[in-house]
Amino acid sequence: MSIRTLSAIRNAEELSISTVKDAKKEADRQVDQNRRQEEQKQLKKMEDTLLHKQDIMLEARKKADVHCSRLENENQSILEKYESPSESKVQEVVNLVVKRVLMYGN
Repeated sequence: MSIRTLSAIRNAEELSISTVKDAKKEADRQVDQNRRQEEQKQLKKMEDTLLHKQDIMLEARKKADVHCSRLENENQSILEKYESPSESKVQEVVNLVVKRVLMYGN
């Protein structure tokens, strides 16, 4: 083989090695880019999930507060009813007690 042929073969080999290195670098770059994009997607999903969870918790808290207020109002109403009975109810109970005392004695 001539020196020219050997030189051409050597240049082709070097070019081939360089092309393979460049292709590997490009593949690594694309893999890294895809990995970063996937990480960003996952972070976005996690953020969306956390926001959704916060919305659900806020709505649940609002419902619980409304329910507690309703129960407190009902309890207050019942408490007032038994702490301050109407005059007619008091009179009715007094009359009943008087009747029983008169009927049965002490």
